[in-house]
Amino acid sequence: WEAQRAWLKRTYPQELTWHLSLNIHSLRSGLWGILSRFLTGTYVHQWSATHNNHLLGVLSWQATSSYANTLWLATSPESEEIAARALLLHVRQNLSARRPLTLDYPAHQAEKAIQAAGFHPYQTLIWMSVSFTPLR
Repeated sequence: WEAQRAWLKRTYPQELTWHLSLNIHSLRSGLWGILSRFLTGTYVHQWSATHNNHLLGVLSWQATSSYANTLWLATSPESEEIAARALLLHVRQNLSARRPLTLDYPAHQAEKAIQAAGFHPYQTLIWMSVSFTPLR
């Protein structure tokens, strides 16, 4: 869980994703995660990619009441491409196609792996900020 949480915070920083339905606590494993999901009414499935007993990434599926169910991808930076491709292909092949899937993920990260798994860009947002000193 510690690795997944760190990867989620790196990929989905709070200052950029405040408007998303991501509740990192509801993806937590164990009793605290179960309790969080129960209290928030969140329904999730999670899959992990490993190699030689080493965690490469985790993909979380979250049921929503909107048009599409949501996927949250958390990977180690070194294994992002391989983990993303394996996890997304697995989900595409094993989940029911009754509802569309959406994946919010930073632009240009794991782009080839995501597209190889059958996903295509739908909306690309570029986050910008500016620092300024207020006039006195």
